[in-house]
Amino acid sequence: YVPMHSVSHENAINLLTGSIGDVRTQTPAYKQTKVKMELINVKGSKPLPLYNPRYAKRNPQLGVQVERKWNREDYDPIADLNITADRK
Repeated sequence: YVPMHSVSHENAINLLTGSIGDVRTQTPAYKQTKVKMELINVKGSKPLPLYNPRYAKRNPQLGVQVERKWNREDYDPIADLNITADRK
């Protein structure tokens, strides 16, 4: 971990990214930073507990399905609520 904003020269992110910067944003050019990746074939324990919501069963839906909301008995359209008594 290297902090973005550091007063210490040893902890500055620019030591990793180099001096090249984006001309428009005046930020380091992260997309041009070279990295070396090494594949590790070690099996370890899962970092999240099994009760974490990321392990929950997903129930994908097709779109927003707003019609289901409109068909509920307790649904009151906002347009109907905003009409004053003299305009009804």
